[in-house]
Formats: sequence, structure tokens, C-alpha cells
Amino acid sequence: MNEYLSISVLDRIPNYAIINEAVNIGKTVNSKCAGFINATLKKIFESKDSIFEIKVSDEMKKLSIKYSFPSALYLILRNEYSEDIARQVMVDSLTIPKLSFRVNTLKISQDKLLTKYPNHKLTKSLVSPVGVIADKPVINSEMFQKGLIFIQDEMSMQIAEVLDPHEIDRVLDMCSAPGGKTTHLS
Repeated sequence: MNEYLSISVLDRIPNYAIINEAVNIGKTVNSKCAGFINATLKKIFESKDSIFEIKVSDEMKKLSIKYSFPSALYLILRNEYSEDIARQVMVDSLTIPKLSFRVNTLKISQDKLLTKYPNHKLTKSLVSPVGVIADKPVINSEMFQKGLIFIQDEMSMQIAEVLDPHEIDRVLDMCSAPGGKTTHLS
């Protein structure tokens, strides 16, 4: 028996925002097409469930379509690890990660940074002792502009922890750009 898979597209963005943005873009091309775009998108959103209903019977194909994930990669993950891990990787591939950054401990400690900027709702990283997680962008923040933080993925922070260099050690970073790991190592 064939099953149906309902695909939800752009769940996190309200329909009115999508329509408004599309209409504004359409106006830049031809102001007369704005009404057509508005009506078409409203109709699509009214019948979204039936429009995006895809008939597939193969479970792997369903997952591949649902998560926009290559079925070949899914098979590799499933064969190398397990079904559960392959599915989790697919789910995680659509998850927007929180912003992580490293505290410049030459200028401020992690605890002082968290205390100094309570409005940013910062939390300590569970992965790195100098890492911090933010719920919103910090690129224009005072802490970034003053060099108190360096935008860096939590796993990238782990390299310095694992390597644990000493003052007399020499380290060659062969892929340094922009130099986040190198500055952390130093």
C-alpha cells in the first residue's frame, strides 16, 4: 500500500511574510505582477497540504524527500552506524545551530563575560571551557567589537583542548583562515 508524505515548506516563516517578500521582489521586476504573485501564493498556501503531498512507498525515499537529504548518504550512514544515527543526522541537518563563540581569555574570563552581558542571554558551552552559546547574533555587539570574543564553532574549540600545546611546542596550522584555532592555540 502506498503512503503519502506531507511536506511542510518554510514552517518557521509566517505565510504573510513570504507573500509580502515575494510581492516586493516582484514589484522590482514589474509592478503589474504584484497582484498575480499575491493571489497565486495565497492560493498555494490555502491548499498547501495537497500541493506538497508526494506519493512514495519506499521509506528511505520518504526520508530523503522529507529532509532534503541524499539517499546515498543516508545509506552510507545507516550501513556504517545505525538506522537511528542515520535518521538523527538527517533531522540535525535541517536544524539551525545556535551561535557559538570563544571567549578571549587574554581580555576577560568566561564568567565575567556572562555577568557583564546578561541581556544577550548567553550560556556556557557544554563542549569547551572557553565557549559560549548565544541565542541571537553578536557580530555587532560591544563584546565582539572590543575583541572579547571570537566567533568559532564549539568543535573547532576542541582542537586546542585536545592538542594542549605548551610554550615550547611548535604547531603548524596548514589551513589557517581566518586563524581562529591558531589564536586559540596561542
